[in-house]
Amino acid sequence: MKDEAFLSQQFRTKCNAEVNEHCTGKKTKAGVIQCLADLMLRDVLKKTNAIRESCRDELRFELLQRSESIDFDPSLAKACRYDINRFCADRTPGNAQILDCLKENHNKVSAPCFARLRKREKLDVILPENDYSLMSKCATVIQKYCSNENKQNILSCLRHNINQDAMPNVCRRILYHRLMVLNSDARFNKGLIENCQRDIGKFCQSEIIDQDSDDKDSDEDDG
Repeated sequence: MKDEAFLSQQFRTKCNAEVNEHCTGKKTKAGVIQCLADLMLRDVLKKTNAIRESCRDELRFELLQRSESIDFDPSLAKACRYDINRFCADRTPGNAQILDCLKENHNKVSAPCFARLRKREKLDVILPENDYSLMSKCATVIQKYCSNENKQNILSCLRHNINQDAMPNVCRRILYHRLMVLNSDARFNKGLIENCQRDIGKFCQSEIIDQDSDDKDSDEDDG
């Protein structure tokens, strides 16, 4: 890797098998992180286990850092360069400002930007604890109502408390967007899939699943 030094020894140890098996063509830290993040998303949507829990634990810190600033995600920044100039010129990279701006305009962004952004949005809903914007802007509500919840259940907990007066409008806005993403792909709805699997396969296979590029490997821009 060109910037292998920026990946800690512990990260390289815990994720060595996954990197060697799935991400050998990636030459930069950002490329490796994107490759592993794509595998995590695919694991959830396809019910596979390409990434071991020990590697997931190491990856979570990197994903949280990437969620805080688009500077840590050069492939998304490149794909959305035009859109950032168009919609987010008054924002700065830190505190998830540009990422939030792109998400707010996700129906208006260019096709290359949308494809990249969609994966990020889906990753946010399967790993809400790595969603910097959600965790920071909803911190008081999470502390008050969801502190005893498993981290992966944070979205569900917030949804159940969405009408609480204590929930700031900025948190509610972010939550609405995350729930919209969650509801856009039936594969996130375990109950629906389990109870209606036969009917989905027979009648709805081409309709109910959001057909973006979940299963495509990261392109060359990831490095």
